[in-house]
Amino acid sequence: MTTADRDRTALSGARLVLPGGVVEGDRIAVEGERIAGLGGDPEPGDLDLTGHTVVPGFVDLHVHGGGGASYASGIAEEALLAARTHLEHGTTTTMASTVTGEIDDLARQAAVLSELVEDGVLAGIHFEGPFISHNRCGAHRPDLLRDPDPALVRKLVDAARGHAKMVTLAPELPGGLDSVRML
Repeated sequence: MTTADRDRTALSGARLVLPGGVVEGDRIAVEGERIAGLGGDPEPGDLDLTGHTVVPGFVDLHVHGGGGASYASGIAEEALLAARTHLEHGTTTTMASTVTGEIDDLARQAAVLSELVEDGVLAGIHFEGPFISHNRCGAHRPDLLRDPDPALVRKLVDAARGHAKMVTLAPELPGGLDSVRML
């Protein structure tokens, strides 16, 4: 048996959720950690998944943590626990969302999260606040909200070292449109 044969697995019998629709009882060939193909007749040694559904990995673009851990803690081990928790439950790609805080604290969080993006653990960083309206602050602390000053937005983006993928801000506030243009 070659190394390639040991790394090859066939999954058969499951309901597959594919881009074109749901397929009943098809076969998935897996080599290593990658899907190598679909279809074909089941072979002895296939893993029978009859009665199960196979779906693509979920993507979460707005998540603050998981498993009792927060991405906004500024602690790498906590962020890793959150990412692992999501992975164990089918979310293969997460973008870490921060929550309104002091600018320097958010910049420190971004520095920690950036390392995890560079390590392939996270897909990016989402800054949710503090540049949001008091009229729509939801769970954010109103005393920490501020107008979107482009220099402060730039400070956070720079702290994220190219990994800021989303910024939630209120464009109607003073400095909002200038911040959007800068982004």
